[in-house]
Amino acid sequence: MIKFLLFLKKLRSNLIKLSLDKAEYKSSYNNLTMHLNVNSNCNAKCKFCELRKQPTKELSDVILYEYLLPLYPKTDVVVPTYGEYTISSKVYNYLTWLMEKFPHINLLTETNGINFNEKWQEFSADNLVRTSCSLNAINAKRYQETVWEGEGGEAAYTKTINNLRNYQKLLKEKGLEDFGTRLSMVLTPDNYCDIPEFVRLALELNSCFVTLFFDVYNLDIINTPKRPLVERALDTLLELDTLLRGHFFLFYKLYTPFDSKFISERKKQLKLSKEELKEKYKDIWELAQYRNIKEEYKRRTEIRNKQGKAPISFLRELTITGSQYILNGKDVDFCTLPWDHLLLTTEGYVNICSWYCNTKVRRPHISEFVKDGKLDSDALFNSVFYKYQRHNMKTKKYVGCMKNCPYKNAEFKKYYTSLINS
Repeated sequence: MIKFLLFLKKLRSNLIKLSLDKAEYKSSYNNLTMHLNVNSNCNAKCKFCELRKQPTKELSDVILYEYLLPLYPKTDVVVPTYGEYTISSKVYNYLTWLMEKFPHINLLTETNGINFNEKWQEFSADNLVRTSCSLNAINAKRYQETVWEGEGGEAAYTKTINNLRNYQKLLKEKGLEDFGTRLSMVLTPDNYCDIPEFVRLALELNSCFVTLFFDVYNLDIINTPKRPLVERALDTLLELDTLLRGHFFLFYKLYTPFDSKFISERKKQLKLSKEELKEKYKDIWELAQYRNIKEEYKRRTEIRNKQGKAPISFLRELTITGSQYILNGKDVDFCTLPWDHLLLTTEGYVNICSWYCNTKVRRPHISEFVKDGKLDSDALFNSVFYKYQRHNMKTKKYVGCMKNCPYKNAEFKKYYTSLINS
């Protein structure tokens, strides 16, 4: 009986491989985005983050400098992420080497800002880095109350704000104001009331745009008595989105506990008048009214082109991982991440997306595609693992994808690209 079951399992596996051996599931892996979990170290103590409970690890030099070497010429974007990259001299040396050897690559980084010092500010400005900062609070007092575990939160926030203001000044001196830091805040019941003030602060700091997302570890909050609080927070986001559309980008549809249909219906119920919102959020409107998303993106693109950077769409610089809904130069209506995206964990395991959480699918290690010390890129990107994910996306079987991920819906692309195409 056991032998028969093993036979059936092997037969099923072979049938799956045969069904995936089609041209439509293969990739030439051009214009790659590489999402590299360079380290798991962090110098912050955020209440809602699980990272500091994880073992400290770093992506090995062999992977960064040797295995990935044949992929860099085909890569448009590298995202050094997961831990706090600014506290690692190893990561600084790697990124400096990467920019010297492959200056066409766009770097998109994520920092808590505490150690975003002069060295990192100069590096970021000189290399046109799209820098994101998880600021998470409107002032030092609220940071200590709503974000930081234990003592030291106010001092950490003060250091971060000073770094951001110094970087804002540096960008202005270099004529790079349009590369202002993207600020983000994790939304919890403790800080829903701070949403407008956080947006105002982001505008004051000349942020490129702002991201507000609900605590990923507490998305079931809408099934608790706190649901009315969450709905009011969503109403605030919808109001600000309506007010700022075309002027300043507000990204909030990731990690939301509500699906797209609920959000659309809620927006209709609010019957939002832009003139009323200008009065309600007068201080925000005064800071945003002369800004223009389309023109700012255009100027960033011109500067990147002069510096020899690979082309990067507004949607791509906005979301880091977001699907472009473009395959072989044509618009499609499914997530295309498995065709042009590589994520590596600190241990070197392969994934298609940082928001793909299917633990039942075996994730290969990058070393499995190395022969005689060199990466077999074709074997990696056209492995059964990748082709299986492509099949799922093309047939819209989003097995293991993050709950309510907006990239499942092609309307996401239409909405955000319309901001710069209108």
